[in-house]
Amino acid sequence: MSFRDIERSFFDLYWHLDPVAATQAGVPGHDDRYGRYGSTALTPHLAALKSIASALEETAVDDLEQEIDRTALLNEIRVMLRRFEKIKPQATNPEFWLSHLLGGLHHLLLSADRTPDEKALAAIGRLEDIPAFLDDLRATLEEPVRVFVETAARIGVKPVFVVANNEGIAGHMLQDHFLPPGAPRIASLLPAHYEKIAEMVDGHAERVERPEEIRPALLRALAAERVAVVHVRIDPKAYRLAGSNYLQ
Repeated sequence: MSFRDIERSFFDLYWHLDPVAATQAGVPGHDDRYGRYGSTALTPHLAALKSIASALEETAVDDLEQEIDRTALLNEIRVMLRRFEKIKPQATNPEFWLSHLLGGLHHLLLSADRTPDEKALAAIGRLEDIPAFLDDLRATLEEPVRVFVETAARIGVKPVFVVANNEGIAGHMLQDHFLPPGAPRIASLLPAHYEKIAEMVDGHAERVERPEEIRPALLRALAAERVAVVHVRIDPKAYRLAGSNYLQ
């Protein structure tokens, strides 16, 4: 088996493990689903990665270019194995799952090499796959890290967290650009009361719906002398002002 054959085997495995990465790379055939990272699905993938790594170590290469590629590929496999076997973001980090979920729609809608019909069909497939993906999340995320608010309360500091909630990751603007008017929203987060996180740790909670409410809410939060969360709902299609100063 040549080096290039092994290389193709790696990428076939990689796209199957991470279909969102396949979408981002422009690889067809994976756009209608999400990855699975529970032990049942992940274990055989990791075993296959180890087999590929062993084959790479034993195979001969034809020139310096292939040697560089082989070294890079071996390093990538070792990083992936360490990530899933030692660091285990799938078991400890909710952001790992959230990024995969939202990125699957974001990269699909942003892709320039799919037709609108292809994007729509793929988006439907991914939306239909979300319940199973969330089941996998619930079964796998066993040791989530403490969120910032809980950590602040636990160690006794009193920051004010401001959540600027635009209900997504620019999904509204992307959808308006790529899909017909009136199409159901596919990149919008469900309504959430993020300020309730503060109440869970006996902190100060504020929810802001109108611009004139922002300053009084911040003043109350600063005066509370405990960890606080100010949840500000903003227009999903709004752009921020240029520059880096948000509090003028």
